[in-house]
Amino acid sequence: MSTRPSAFKGIYFVCSTEVVDKAICDAAAQKLAEEDEFVTEGNTSSNARYEYFSNWDTAPAKWPALFFSIHRGRRGGIFLNKNYGSRFLVGVQVTDSTEPADVFVSRRLDWSAVGPAFGDLPRLASLRDCRDELKLMFPTEESFKSYKGEILTGEEFLARLPKK
Repeated sequence: MSTRPSAFKGIYFVCSTEVVDKAICDAAAQKLAEEDEFVTEGNTSSNARYEYFSNWDTAPAKWPALFFSIHRGRRGGIFLNKNYGSRFLVGVQVTDSTEPADVFVSRRLDWSAVGPAFGDLPRLASLRDCRDELKLMFPTEESFKSYKGEILTGEEFLARLPKK
């Protein structure tokens, strides 16, 4: 990852530790399929192209169009994706007896997308190298705590990193 703030102009970082329940993801995918003609209903392979964020208590307008999602798993694994576009689905319900969830859905981009396709971002290291670097930055749950649940600009993200 680059440590030059200008390299991330217009790019955001969405940092999470919460896992969206599979049933919510499936219900959101179904709702998306009903609304979008380009997503074939019941096509589970298309589901893998999307990333779901549920009940963040964030207004739809606050979600960025281009962002990296950084998810720190329960066992310390780092999951990193490039995302673009946004759809905010209000009141996604698995069954009539479950609480409705507001779900933000974004489309995953190929890691090699650069230039105008991703905010004029220069080519980065490989996905594996970037993930490994993030693992070193966030080796513990505590080290990721101030990022958890945050949507940060590139400058904000870099400013929070420990100084070497």
